[in-house]
Amino acid sequence: MTILDGMSSFVAVVESGSFTKAADQLGQTKSAVSKHVTKLEERLGVKLLNRTTRKLSLTDAGQSYFEKASAIIEQAEEAEAEITTFQAAPKGRLRITAPIAFGNMELRHILPSFMEAYPDLEVEMYLTDQKIDLMESNFDLAIRIGTLKDSSLIARKLGTTYGVIIASPDYWKKHGRPKVPSDLLNHNCMRYSNAENPGLWRFTSPDGKQENIKVSGKFLSNNGRMEVLMAEKGNGVCRVPSFLCEDKLASGAVESVLEEYEMSGFGIYAVYMPARYTPTKIRAFIDHIVKHRTCEKGKGVRQ
Repeated sequence: MTILDGMSSFVAVVESGSFTKAADQLGQTKSAVSKHVTKLEERLGVKLLNRTTRKLSLTDAGQSYFEKASAIIEQAEEAEAEITTFQAAPKGRLRITAPIAFGNMELRHILPSFMEAYPDLEVEMYLTDQKIDLMESNFDLAIRIGTLKDSSLIARKLGTTYGVIIASPDYWKKHGRPKVPSDLLNHNCMRYSNAENPGLWRFTSPDGKQENIKVSGKFLSNNGRMEVLMAEKGNGVCRVPSFLCEDKLASGAVESVLEEYEMSGFGIYAVYMPARYTPTKIRAFIDHIVKHRTCEKGKGVRQ
Protein backbone atom coordinates (compact mmCIF):
# COMPACT_ATOMS: atom_id res chain seq x y z
CA MET A 1 0.00 0.00 0.00
CA THR A 2 1.29 3.47 -0.89
CA ILE A 3 0.72 6.48 1.30
CA LEU A 4 -1.59 7.89 -1.39
CA ASP A 5 -3.76 4.75 -1.13
CA GLY A 6 -4.09 5.34 2.58
CA MET A 7 -4.87 9.03 2.11
CA SER A 8 -7.50 8.31 -0.54
CA SER A 9 -9.24 5.73 1.62
CA PHE A 10 -9.12 7.93 4.71
CA VAL A 11 -10.49 11.00 2.89
CA ALA A 12 -13.25 8.95 1.24
CA VAL A 13 -14.30 7.50 4.63
CA VAL A 14 -14.46 10.93 6.25
CA GLU A 15 -16.32 12.54 3.35
CA SER A 16 -18.86 9.72 2.97
CA GLY A 17 -19.23 9.06 6.70
CA SER A 18 -18.77 5.29 6.51
CA PHE A 19 -16.40 2.57 5.36
CA THR A 20 -19.14 0.95 3.28
CA LYS A 21 -19.91 4.09 1.27
CA ALA A 22 -16.20 4.85 0.84
CA ALA A 23 -15.64 1.33 -0.50
CA ASP A 24 -18.43 1.81 -3.05
CA GLN A 25 -16.97 5.14 -4.19
CA LEU A 26 -13.47 3.71 -4.55
CA GLY A 27 -14.58 0.45 -6.14
CA GLN A 28 -12.95 -1.58 -3.37
CA THR A 29 -14.09 -3.91 -0.63
CA LYS A 30 -14.95 -2.58 2.80
CA SER A 31 -12.19 -4.67 4.33
CA ALA A 32 -9.60 -3.25 1.91
CA VAL A 33 -10.56 0.33 2.78
CA SER A 34 -10.48 -0.47 6.52
CA LYS A 35 -7.04 -2.06 6.09
CA HIS A 36 -5.73 1.01 4.26
CA VAL A 37 -6.86 3.36 7.02
CA THR A 38 -5.43 1.10 9.73
CA LYS A 39 -2.09 0.87 7.94
CA LEU A 40 -2.10 4.66 7.54
CA GLU A 41 -2.62 5.15 11.27
CA GLU A 42 0.19 2.69 11.97
CA ARG A 43 2.49 4.53 9.56
CA LEU A 44 1.71 7.89 11.18
CA GLY A 45 1.72 6.55 14.71
CA VAL A 46 -1.52 8.35 15.62
CA LYS A 47 -5.21 7.55 15.76
CA LEU A 48 -7.13 9.38 13.06
CA LEU A 49 -10.67 8.05 13.56
CA ASN A 50 -12.82 7.21 16.54
CA ARG A 51 -14.79 4.13 15.47
CA THR A 52 -18.00 2.93 17.08
CA THR A 53 -20.70 0.60 15.79
CA ARG A 54 -22.93 3.58 15.06
CA LYS A 55 -20.70 6.41 13.84
CA LEU A 56 -17.25 7.65 13.00
CA SER A 57 -15.63 10.83 14.29
CA LEU A 58 -12.28 12.48 13.71
CA THR A 59 -9.67 12.84 16.39
CA ASP A 60 -7.87 16.16 16.64
CA ALA A 61 -4.96 14.65 14.73
CA GLY A 62 -7.42 13.18 12.24
CA GLN A 63 -9.00 16.60 11.60
CA SER A 64 -5.63 18.19 10.93
CA TYR A 65 -4.54 15.31 8.69
CA PHE A 66 -7.84 15.31 6.79
CA GLU A 67 -7.48 18.96 5.81
CA LYS A 68 -3.99 18.43 4.43
CA ALA A 69 -4.75 15.05 2.85
CA SER A 70 -7.83 16.44 1.10
CA ALA A 71 -5.74 19.17 -0.52
CA ILE A 72 -3.14 16.63 -1.67
CA ILE A 73 -5.77 14.31 -3.16
CA GLU A 74 -7.37 17.24 -4.99
CA GLN A 75 -4.01 18.31 -6.42
CA ALA A 76 -3.29 14.74 -7.56
CA GLU A 77 -6.69 14.53 -9.28
CA GLU A 78 -6.10 17.90 -10.96
CA ALA A 79 -2.68 16.79 -12.21
CA GLU A 80 -4.17 13.60 -13.64
CA ALA A 81 -7.01 15.48 -15.30
CA GLU A 82 -4.61 18.01 -16.80
CA ILE A 83 -2.38 15.31 -18.26
CA THR A 84 -5.43 13.58 -19.70
CA THR A 85 -6.47 16.89 -21.26
CA PHE A 86 -3.04 17.28 -22.86
CA GLN A 87 -3.29 13.81 -24.39
CA ALA A 88 -6.85 14.16 -25.67
CA ALA A 89 -7.26 15.22 -29.30
CA PRO A 90 -9.25 18.46 -29.76
CA LYS A 91 -12.84 17.87 -30.83
CA GLY A 92 -16.17 19.64 -30.86
CA ARG A 93 -16.60 23.26 -31.98
CA LEU A 94 -14.09 26.09 -31.56
CA ARG A 95 -15.69 29.54 -31.85
CA ILE A 96 -13.19 32.35 -32.57
CA THR A 97 -13.62 36.07 -33.04
CA ALA A 98 -10.87 38.20 -34.60
CA PRO A 99 -10.36 41.60 -36.28
CA ILE A 100 -11.46 41.57 -39.92
CA ALA A 101 -8.09 42.50 -41.40
CA PHE A 102 -6.13 40.06 -39.23
CA GLY A 103 -8.51 37.29 -40.22
CA ASN A 104 -8.27 38.08 -43.92
CA MET A 105 -4.53 38.71 -43.98
CA GLU A 106 -3.20 36.21 -41.44
CA LEU A 107 -5.68 33.63 -40.21
CA ARG A 108 -6.67 32.62 -43.72
CA HIS A 109 -3.16 31.21 -44.12
CA ILE A 110 -3.24 29.41 -40.77
CA LEU A 111 -6.73 27.93 -40.54
CA PRO A 112 -6.47 25.36 -43.38
CA SER A 113 -3.48 23.59 -41.87
CA PHE A 114 -5.02 23.81 -38.38
CA MET A 115 -8.25 22.15 -39.54
CA GLU A 116 -6.28 19.52 -41.41
CA ALA A 117 -4.27 18.76 -38.27
CA TYR A 118 -7.42 18.39 -36.13
CA PRO A 119 -10.10 16.76 -38.30
CA ASP A 120 -12.47 16.16 -35.36
CA LEU A 121 -12.69 19.89 -34.64
CA GLU A 122 -15.25 22.24 -36.17
CA VAL A 123 -14.19 25.89 -36.40
CA GLU A 124 -16.53 28.86 -36.45
CA MET A 125 -14.78 32.15 -37.27
CA TYR A 126 -16.49 35.49 -36.68
CA LEU A 127 -14.60 38.50 -38.03
CA THR A 128 -15.41 41.90 -36.59
CA ASP A 129 -13.52 45.00 -35.53
CA GLN A 130 -15.78 45.32 -32.51
CA LYS A 131 -14.53 43.76 -29.29
CA ILE A 132 -16.80 40.89 -28.34
CA ASP A 133 -17.39 40.43 -24.62
CA LEU A 134 -16.35 36.83 -24.02
CA MET A 135 -18.12 36.77 -20.67
CA GLU A 136 -21.46 37.52 -22.30
CA SER A 137 -20.97 35.49 -25.49
CA ASN A 138 -20.27 31.88 -26.21
CA PHE A 139 -17.00 32.44 -28.06
CA ASP A 140 -14.08 30.33 -26.89
CA LEU A 141 -11.30 32.71 -27.90
CA ALA A 142 -10.69 36.19 -29.27
CA ILE A 143 -7.73 37.71 -31.09
CA ARG A 144 -6.97 41.23 -29.87
CA ILE A 145 -4.46 43.72 -31.29
CA GLY A 146 -3.18 46.67 -29.27
CA THR A 147 -3.01 47.43 -25.57
CA LEU A 148 -5.17 45.12 -23.49
CA LYS A 149 -7.36 46.65 -20.86
CA ASP A 150 -7.30 45.09 -17.41
CA SER A 151 -9.75 42.21 -17.24
CA SER A 152 -10.25 38.78 -15.79
CA LEU A 153 -9.47 37.15 -19.15
CA ILE A 154 -6.41 34.99 -19.71
CA ALA A 155 -4.14 36.46 -22.40
CA ARG A 156 -1.28 34.88 -24.32
CA LYS A 157 0.86 37.13 -26.45
CA LEU A 158 1.28 35.81 -29.97
CA GLY A 159 3.66 38.50 -31.18
CA THR A 160 4.01 42.18 -32.00
CA THR A 161 3.25 43.93 -35.26
CA TYR A 162 4.98 47.24 -35.94
CA GLY A 163 3.57 50.38 -37.52
CA VAL A 164 4.65 51.67 -40.93
CA ILE A 165 3.90 54.94 -42.72
CA ILE A 166 2.85 54.38 -46.34
CA ALA A 167 1.42 56.12 -49.38
CA SER A 168 1.44 55.47 -53.11
CA PRO A 169 4.51 56.40 -55.22
CA ASP A 170 2.38 58.96 -57.07
CA TYR A 171 1.30 60.57 -53.81
CA TRP A 172 4.91 60.89 -52.62
CA LYS A 173 5.94 62.28 -56.00
CA LYS A 174 3.19 64.90 -55.89
CA HIS A 175 3.42 65.93 -52.23
CA GLY A 176 6.99 65.09 -51.29
CA ARG A 177 8.35 62.51 -48.86
CA PRO A 178 8.49 63.50 -45.19
CA LYS A 179 12.04 63.53 -43.85
CA VAL A 180 11.09 63.95 -40.19
CA PRO A 181 7.81 63.09 -38.40
CA SER A 182 6.73 66.74 -38.12
CA ASP A 183 6.59 66.91 -41.94
CA LEU A 184 3.44 64.75 -41.68
CA LEU A 185 1.59 67.83 -40.44
CA ASN A 186 1.54 69.00 -44.06
CA HIS A 187 0.04 65.76 -45.38
CA ASN A 188 -3.43 64.27 -45.71
CA CYS A 189 -3.16 61.54 -43.06
CA MET A 190 -5.78 58.83 -42.71
CA ARG A 191 -6.71 57.85 -39.17
CA TYR A 192 -7.90 54.64 -37.54
CA SER A 193 -11.10 55.37 -35.64
CA ASN A 194 -10.84 52.44 -33.21
CA ALA A 195 -7.57 53.77 -31.81
CA GLU A 196 -7.70 55.41 -28.38
CA ASN A 197 -6.41 58.64 -29.94
CA PRO A 198 -6.78 58.27 -33.74
CA GLY A 199 -4.75 61.31 -34.75
CA LEU A 200 -1.80 60.88 -32.38
CA TRP A 201 1.19 59.17 -34.01
CA ARG A 202 4.20 58.43 -31.78
CA PHE A 203 7.78 58.16 -32.99
CA THR A 204 11.19 57.45 -31.49
CA SER A 205 14.12 58.98 -33.33
CA PRO A 206 17.40 57.13 -33.92
CA ASP A 207 18.90 59.01 -30.95
CA GLY A 208 16.04 57.89 -28.69
CA LYS A 209 14.05 61.14 -28.67
CA GLN A 210 10.29 60.73 -28.30
CA GLU A 211 8.07 62.74 -30.63
CA ASN A 212 4.26 62.83 -30.76
CA ILE A 213 2.63 64.19 -33.91
CA LYS A 214 -1.04 65.16 -34.07
CA VAL A 215 -1.94 64.43 -37.69
CA SER A 216 -5.12 65.33 -39.58
CA GLY A 217 -6.77 64.35 -42.81
CA LYS A 218 -9.98 63.78 -44.73
CA PHE A 219 -10.45 60.05 -44.16
CA LEU A 220 -11.26 58.15 -40.98
CA SER A 221 -11.93 54.40 -40.90
CA ASN A 222 -12.32 51.54 -38.43
CA ASN A 223 -10.57 49.16 -40.84
CA GLY A 224 -6.84 49.33 -41.41
CA ARG A 225 -6.90 47.38 -44.66
CA MET A 226 -9.31 49.94 -46.09
CA GLU A 227 -6.74 52.62 -45.26
CA VAL A 228 -4.09 50.65 -47.16
CA LEU A 229 -6.34 50.38 -50.23
CA MET A 230 -7.10 54.10 -50.07
CA ALA A 231 -3.39 54.86 -49.80
CA GLU A 232 -2.72 52.62 -52.81
CA LYS A 233 -5.06 54.81 -54.86
CA GLY A 234 -3.22 57.96 -53.88
CA ASN A 235 -5.74 59.25 -51.34
CA GLY A 236 -3.24 60.06 -48.61
CA VAL A 237 -0.85 58.73 -45.98
CA CYS A 238 -1.67 56.06 -43.42
CA ARG A 239 0.01 54.43 -40.46
CA VAL A 240 -0.95 50.75 -40.18
CA PRO A 241 0.35 47.53 -38.66
CA SER A 242 2.87 46.11 -41.10
CA PHE A 243 1.02 42.84 -41.72
CA LEU A 244 -1.77 44.84 -43.39
CA CYS A 245 0.41 46.17 -46.18
CA GLU A 246 3.26 43.70 -46.72
CA ASP A 247 1.77 42.55 -50.03
CA LYS A 248 1.38 46.13 -51.27
CA LEU A 249 4.91 47.03 -50.19
CA ALA A 250 6.29 43.96 -51.96
CA SER A 251 4.47 44.83 -55.20
CA GLY A 252 5.48 48.50 -55.05
CA ALA A 253 1.87 49.68 -54.89
CA VAL A 254 2.77 51.64 -51.77
CA GLU A 255 6.08 52.83 -50.36
CA SER A 256 7.06 53.40 -46.75
CA VAL A 257 8.84 56.42 -45.28
CA LEU A 258 10.55 57.37 -42.02
CA GLU A 259 11.86 53.80 -41.63
CA GLU A 260 14.65 55.02 -39.35
CA TYR A 261 12.06 56.13 -36.79
CA GLU A 262 10.71 53.49 -34.49
CA MET A 263 6.95 53.47 -34.04
CA SER A 264 5.19 51.85 -31.14
CA GLY A 265 4.23 48.26 -31.80
CA PHE A 266 0.84 46.62 -31.52
CA GLY A 267 0.72 43.53 -29.35
CA ILE A 268 -1.22 40.58 -30.77
CA TYR A 269 -2.95 38.45 -28.13
CA ALA A 270 -5.18 35.43 -27.84
CA VAL A 271 -7.59 35.94 -24.95
CA TYR A 272 -9.98 33.46 -23.39
CA MET A 273 -11.98 32.88 -20.25
CA PRO A 274 -10.11 31.62 -17.19
CA ALA A 275 -10.63 27.97 -16.28
CA ARG A 276 -8.96 25.39 -14.09
CA TYR A 277 -7.70 23.67 -17.25
CA THR A 278 -7.24 25.38 -20.59
CA PRO A 279 -9.41 23.42 -23.06
CA THR A 280 -7.37 21.36 -25.49
CA LYS A 281 -8.95 23.02 -28.52
CA ILE A 282 -7.91 26.49 -27.32
CA ARG A 283 -4.38 25.45 -26.47
CA ALA A 284 -4.01 23.67 -29.82
CA PHE A 285 -5.16 26.72 -31.81
CA ILE A 286 -2.86 29.13 -29.99
CA ASP A 287 0.13 26.81 -30.39
CA HIS A 288 -0.67 26.45 -34.09
CA ILE A 289 -0.76 30.23 -34.63
CA VAL A 290 2.58 30.69 -32.91
CA LYS A 291 4.15 27.95 -35.01
CA HIS A 292 2.59 28.67 -38.40
CA ARG A 293 1.94 32.39 -38.66
CA THR A 294 2.98 33.82 -42.02
CA CYS A 295 4.77 37.06 -41.07
CA GLU A 296 8.51 36.73 -40.67
CA LYS A 297 10.44 38.20 -37.80
CA GLY A 298 11.74 41.61 -38.74
CA LYS A 299 8.87 42.30 -41.13
CA GLY A 300 5.43 41.96 -39.70
CA VAL A 301 4.46 40.02 -36.63
CA ARG A 302 7.33 39.36 -34.25
CA GLN A 303 7.57 37.17 -31.19
